[in-house]
Amino acid sequence: MRFPVAAICVMFSVAAQAQISQNVIQRVLMIRYGSRVATGFTLDVDTRQYIITAAHVVAGLEENGKIQIRRDEKWTEIAVKRLTSVADGADIAVLAPSNSLTPNLELPPYEGVTTYGNDVFFLGFPYGISMPSGTTNNLYPLPFVKKAIVSAIIPGNGIERIYLDGINNPGFSGGPVVVLDPRERYPEGTPKVKVIGVISGFRNERLPIRDGEQPTSLTVETNTGIIEAVSIGYAIDAIRLNPIGATLP
Repeated sequence: MRFPVAAICVMFSVAAQAQISQNVIQRVLMIRYGSRVATGFTLDVDTRQYIITAAHVVAGLEENGKIQIRRDEKWTEIAVKRLTSVADGADIAVLAPSNSLTPNLELPPYEGVTTYGNDVFFLGFPYGISMPSGTTNNLYPLPFVKKAIVSAIIPGNGIERIYLDGINNPGFSGGPVVVLDPRERYPEGTPKVKVIGVISGFRNERLPIRDGEQPTSLTVETNTGIIEAVSIGYAIDAIRLNPIGATLP
């Protein structure tokens, strides 16, 4: 059964308020650089707006360059400045557009005790797929919303990585990982949404194919369910060192 776009958006909005608010949904962007289609999101720091994505999504992008953003069912090219102050090895890119792109709805970074073992959500555009939004999302496509658990937080080579238990897919790279913080609530009573990290990728594993009990020379690649993300703190640190984002209205 095919629902009208307006009906889909209304139902999505109601469901989103129960889980993750429009504060994050309306910040998630489908981006393209070269032939790669992935995810990014806007983050406001000290009255300026930035685009956050995974560094590998924009590999090769110089300090001054251009990316494309999906809006109104077409790709729009925008100029950005790439911050070079991101810590080496962190799979995060911070881009400063000339103008703010999304409403400056509240989306703070998560601070305080670790979210180890907690439920989290991540958003993005797997395989470049999105849900139509009509005019309800400023003409931007609506992202997929998926759920995971923080399995581990492990430092390595100077970078702290967040490992999630869930199923990731190509296209989610650069998307936000968010948590519902029950310590703070919106006026309607739902927990505030806060960003803890950026999706970096996922682990695959090649398993042998068997013919009954007999192994064959063939293998199949499977998704292990281990998602890799990087703390949003690396983006915040880079921004503090070079605050050149678009001024918010």
